[in-house]
Amino acid sequence: MIIHKNLRRTGAILAALAMMACRRWDLTRGKGEFLRFVRDINLDEMASLFWAERRTQQRIAPWFRERDNALPAVIASASPEAVLAPMVKEYGVPYLIATRIEPQTGVLLSPNCKSTEKVSRLNEQLPGFRIRAMYTDDRRADAPLLNLAQQKYVVRRCVVRRVW
Repeated sequence: MIIHKNLRRTGAILAALAMMACRRWDLTRGKGEFLRFVRDINLDEMASLFWAERRTQQRIAPWFRERDNALPAVIASASPEAVLAPMVKEYGVPYLIATRIEPQTGVLLSPNCKSTEKVSRLNEQLPGFRIRAMYTDDRRADAPLLNLAQQKYVVRRCVVRRVW
């Protein structure tokens, strides 16, 4: 049933991708169109199932699971908040900055949380917060946050490498 409903949305998703490729729509608008598929699922339940899967758990790096919880941690992601909420709760991460969507409809409630939007949201949510260490898998997209960090790390396949 879910697959059938989402197949009907394939044309709209492809049109959104085309509009973004032609630069007629920005990423926020395109993502808003793409996320309409959540109307057909229980996003909270699906996210919980995803984070509970053994394979997903194995992909969460040991350095993250074993970090010092006394230090305040922030997860800043372009993913929807509802997708990350179960993981944030399980690992005791006190702050989540992510794309806000209406979980029942997929409608974006905030700009896509990427690049400079992450910095804006960090300043809004935690004024005066200083980034001691920043970990990313995308140096280019996260450059604005990396520029604020004292220590900068790139993570690839669970391997952490300090950069400049």
